[in-house]
Amino acid sequence: MQKKILKKNIIKVSKNNEEFHKITKSLKLPQIIHNSTNPFIAPFQINIPNFITSKKIEGIKKIVTSNTINEILDNKIVLIEGADPGYDWIFTHKIKGLVTKFGGANSHMAIRSSEFEIPAAIGCGENIFNELCNHDYLMLNCEDKIIRPIKLS
Repeated sequence: MQKKILKKNIIKVSKNNEEFHKITKSLKLPQIIHNSTNPFIAPFQINIPNFITSKKIEGIKKIVTSNTINEILDNKIVLIEGADPGYDWIFTHKIKGLVTKFGGANSHMAIRSSEFEIPAAIGCGENIFNELCNHDYLMLNCEDKIIRPIKLS
């Protein structure tokens, strides 16, 4: 009898924790929290991408994570979250362009893109990056500092 009660309690706690996890996963906090009273609903930071080269390209996008290391990236506009050296392997492919969510003009990926003359938008921020992730085909115009999705008809 006691085992049944214990099992029911474990299932109840597990379901409550699952709901709590869903709620906390949906929260977005500001980038800097100074103390326990700082969390508040804050607008997303608006970033202005750092454009590398003066080239204009269009192409199919490919979101790259640590799980896509074996996929073919040739002739794709690659989207990665960070601009750190951990993704340096993408330059072993013939990528068409690069877009990062985070990073700046002096970041590793900005420097590598410049070295290889690959058009890039580095540090687009969460809003722009997430919007681009929702589309299959992108236009990157580094000279005019424009990056946007293109709808194919």
